[in-house]
Amino acid sequence: MDIFLADSFESLMKENLSTNTFQKIKQKSLKLWGMTVKECISSDFPKVHFVMYDVLGHTTHKIEKDLARKMFSVCKKNRYTITIHDKNLSEKILFSYGKRQKKVILDLLRDDSFSLFDVLNHTDISQSTFYRRAQELIFDGLIIENTSHGVTFENNCKKYTSLFSGFTINYFQSNDNNIQAVIKNEFLDSSWLYHIRHISSSIKKKNLLVSQYELKDFQTHESINKKR
Repeated sequence: MDIFLADSFESLMKENLSTNTFQKIKQKSLKLWGMTVKECISSDFPKVHFVMYDVLGHTTHKIEKDLARKMFSVCKKNRYTITIHDKNLSEKILFSYGKRQKKVILDLLRDDSFSLFDVLNHTDISQSTFYRRAQELIFDGLIIENTSHGVTFENNCKKYTSLFSGFTINYFQSNDNNIQAVIKNEFLDSSWLYHIRHISSSIKKKNLLVSQYELKDFQTHESINKKR
């Protein structure tokens, strides 16, 4: 899920932090991890958290949570349903589902996991176009490699599934249109940004998340010092 959110989270960082602050985070991410801010967010969020904490100090957790709130909210009745508020995220979904070839791929992967080759064989899309569209969906985080229950490889083929199991679009006369999306539980549970946004009412859970961060920070800091 964090792959899907990474672009917007980075954009919100740029909008809500000073240019100097964001540049420090950007440079430290490259220096420490050899990764861009977006790459850290999408693949290993504690890395960007560590850098943000180094630059921003104890305000980091609040800033992260405030930025996550700008992107989406979590349904109180069903924690797997999120309402997307960020315009860029909404446009990413609408653009992809509005393209016939991408919608065909997303629909085939909605309820199960398949190799791209298997999906290709159930479409009328040419091979070159199919793989180009599939890679675009992977890049946007709308289809994700499924590593749960040992289904990643079958005959050396990676299996993929869609991020969403369903969504609805709420239209308003104002520009506040939003999308309610149901996220598959395996991707929700592994998302750092979801937990930052969702775990707030329970102090115990929040402290657990903070302690996980700080443990990761400590281990990373120790590793960096040893290399020096």
